[in-house]
Amino acid sequence: MALHPNFPDSPYETLLPEVRWFPAAEELRSTAYEKLLPPLVAKVREEVHDWRDAGYAGASATSRALLAWWFDTDHLIEQADGTLTQFRYYFAQREAVESVIWLHDVKKARDAVMHRTYENTNAPVRVYWFDDRIEITNPGGPFGTVTAENFGRPGFNDYRNPNLATVLKTLGFVQRFGFGIADARKALAENGNPPLEFQVEPTTVLATLRRAP
Repeated sequence: MALHPNFPDSPYETLLPEVRWFPAAEELRSTAYEKLLPPLVAKVREEVHDWRDAGYAGASATSRALLAWWFDTDHLIEQADGTLTQFRYYFAQREAVESVIWLHDVKKARDAVMHRTYENTNAPVRVYWFDDRIEITNPGGPFGTVTAENFGRPGFNDYRNPNLATVLKTLGFVQRFGFGIADARKALAENGNPPLEFQVEPTTVLATLRRAP
């Protein structure tokens, strides 16, 4: 097992995606990295790194405020002897928080959290990252007035988890109800991506976002 030659000594220092722990000899990094670590890990690290450098573009106002408070604000903690010491998050902690917010705010995984079923299943929301697409599989098929036939059509929306939806909207993570799919389609079109695809089954919904040509 190897550490990159440029791996920092401080646990607080920002790590570049390519400067990471690798579960094999360093000389195998360039040829075996994708085989020894899940491809999703490296891709998420790269995307989150670029997102951080871009000033968290696409994050909600609430998320931006929290990120600034956690990572750009000095935090002093009083010790037993009355002295104050500075508290900082380790970079691994920071990156974990950023990754969750990036998936939620930027990659729109929040809709899966809000609309999934929490009854009679412990299946997680699954996000698969491929070279040419992202797939999000959500437990829970159509609900209420929504059917496989009208899924995604304007004017057809219902809420399996109304209390959760209200909390997410109150906290600023959801801007408006009933526009999630329309907003996603608009964003993909503006970026030049192919149309958003859905595979609707009785117990799951698969959303596929394909890479722009």
